[in-house]
Amino acid sequence: MKRRGQKRHPEFDFDGARGGRDDGFDAVLGNSPEDWKRNYERLMGLQEVQEPFTGEAFRVYAIPKIGHPHHHNAWGAMWNVALRKGWILPTGQYCNMGTKKSHARKTELYNWS
Repeated sequence: MKRRGQKRHPEFDFDGARGGRDDGFDAVLGNSPEDWKRNYERLMGLQEVQEPFTGEAFRVYAIPKIGHPHHHNAWGAMWNVALRKGWILPTGQYCNMGTKKSHARKTELYNWS
């Protein structure tokens, strides 16, 4: 019997999971061409995507301008960089994604900082 306040899933290690995620981000960014990362950051600075927006909306905007990264996980790694540096701020609102590969899953909305 579970008591109030008891962890629902004590087998989960969220700190370890975040560490693994961050290690993956570091690995994919370490292998990403410097010019691609620099161009991503330049596009972020332009703030041309209308607010509120999703990471998917930024990716769709960015592909014709800077192309695809060497690995698809670089998008998420760079998005995490943007969050950590405070270039974008989560709104706390969610919407469905629009591209076919995203299967309309929910994603967070962001504003420029």
